[in-house]
Amino acid sequence: MRLFLLLCIVAVVDAGFFDFLFGRNKNKETTVVHETHPDTGELPGSRANPNLGDEVHIPSGGHGADHRNRVTVKKRKNSDGYGCPIRVDAFCQAGKYSYLFSGGKVAVIQNKEVQAYPAIEEVFPSGPRSVNAAVYDEDRLSVVLIQERKVYAYKKTGGDKFVLDSGFPKELPDNVFTPSGAMVWHDKRQMLLSNAGKFALYDEYWNKSLMTARTADYFKNLPDNVRGLSTWQFGKANVFTKNLVFTYETSLNSTAGDGVPVNVFLRCF
Repeated sequence: MRLFLLLCIVAVVDAGFFDFLFGRNKNKETTVVHETHPDTGELPGSRANPNLGDEVHIPSGGHGADHRNRVTVKKRKNSDGYGCPIRVDAFCQAGKYSYLFSGGKVAVIQNKEVQAYPAIEEVFPSGPRSVNAAVYDEDRLSVVLIQERKVYAYKKTGGDKFVLDSGFPKELPDNVFTPSGAMVWHDKRQMLLSNAGKFALYDEYWNKSLMTARTADYFKNLPDNVRGLSTWQFGKANVFTKNLVFTYETSLNSTAGDGVPVNVFLRCF
């Protein structure tokens, strides 16, 4: 009898044990051991971060931007109105402005900075389309421009406007060479220069040459191919050749140092 009861108890325990293993007991709660989550790299629409895969906008300014690594770039003005000439056909300084002629354009310069670079006729109306010599007559307050052998003289009106002086243009007399440059020396002598190494003292009002001679005999150690000079200050002047700028010192009767390319000497925008 005891043996029979022991066998019954074993049978009941075995039945419960197998129910637990094989889920035969429908009323018992199951314990969730593990739940699988989507990979965090999944695209939007999954149960992962819904912002993953979206475009990220990095702020370029304003609140939250780091300005320490920003580089400010100054926009360079285009050559239609501004630019940097590399070749000099003629040069003169008249008051606070200088005028550098290159091709059909003229660079208007103040303190080495190109303020404008328009066509010649925009600054000097009814004038030449190109210039091979230019000089400023300080006594008459005239800017003298020469195209080949035709001479123009301009007076300044209100503001920065020029008007062609009455009686111009004129033709150079036969005893004057076709100039390749012009300059005013520190003693105010006004002269035309030639590629052959000659100079001619010239007066545009009388349209005459007062003297012609070799440049090297009177003006020591000037560079070749001089196109024009700046105003003299303390015995010094900037000498513009066809593509370089030198500093001439009367105390040395020579230039000081090497020439600087025109587009380096000037500040161009």
